[in-house]
Amino acid sequence: RLVVVPMISEARGLDHGERLTERLVGAGDRESAAIVAKIAEEEIPHVYAGVKWFRWLCESTGSDPGDEFSRLAAAHAVGLLRPP
Repeated sequence: RLVVVPMISEARGLDHGERLTERLVGAGDRESAAIVAKIAEEEIPHVYAGVKWFRWLCESTGSDPGDEFSRLAAAHAVGLLRPP
């Protein structure tokens, strides 16, 4: 869960939030743009907490965070990881 939710799903919100906000403003929808910007802002502490606890778990089990992320993402997040 630490990999899929905060480190993939919520992190994607960070990746796309600014671009979507700009597109909405460009389309004249400032209300929706403000909502998307707020959601993206709120994702920052969610992603931070997920990364913090994931690193802690990896350190406590002697696992390499990069290898463990790749292993868990391949097993539980099929199709969620795409290039930005």
